[in-house]
Amino acid sequence: MNTETVATSAAPMHEADLPPPTQGAGFWIRAGARTLDTVLLMGLGLFSGFGGALVLAVLSAMGVIADGWVARVEAGGSVFVAIGFSVLATMTFHVLCEALAGATPGKLAFGLRVVDVNGGPAPLGAALIRSVAAYVDLLFFGLVGWNAMQDSALRQRYGDQWAKTVVVSKHDASLRARRTTGTIIAVLTIAAVASSMVQIASIVLTAW
Repeated sequence: MNTETVATSAAPMHEADLPPPTQGAGFWIRAGARTLDTVLLMGLGLFSGFGGALVLAVLSAMGVIADGWVARVEAGGSVFVAIGFSVLATMTFHVLCEALAGATPGKLAFGLRVVDVNGGPAPLGAALIRSVAAYVDLLFFGLVGWNAMQDSALRQRYGDQWAKTVVVSKHDASLRARRTTGTIIAVLTIAAVASSMVQIASIVLTAW
């Protein structure tokens, strides 16, 4: 037997040589992860509400903001502005988590990871595309996304197809797509703070 062949076959597989994903996660486990993320973001929104009230109280005491801000906040301001900031806060959280940590808290809890179609980490642009497209996939209680997944070999919703990403089990994620626990904790913290700041900004602008 050729010694070069033996040496080649015995050499360890490099990360770059790892095969791309061959199977994506199913609809219901992803729906569970999305539901958990929604509940967590609602809790974060409640926390941001207290944070916004504290900021406004400080600004009022400094004379930066006019009296009567409580009534203005309770009035709610523009519905479109409120919805816009809510969407921005949600997208900020999802994009940062998936691009930098490979998963949102919901996906982490359900053992899922977001990777690109080659098995590597999903870049920031791809995470943004799939997060924007989620508002299409979630139409009719997720039926649009479910239908797209039925026609995809990798169970990709439209957002995944457009972003060239795949949601896989953490056991199927390649080494290059995995993050350390410290990195994940740091990213989740940054994402939560960034999302909360967007929501606090919305509250302050409403009261201004």
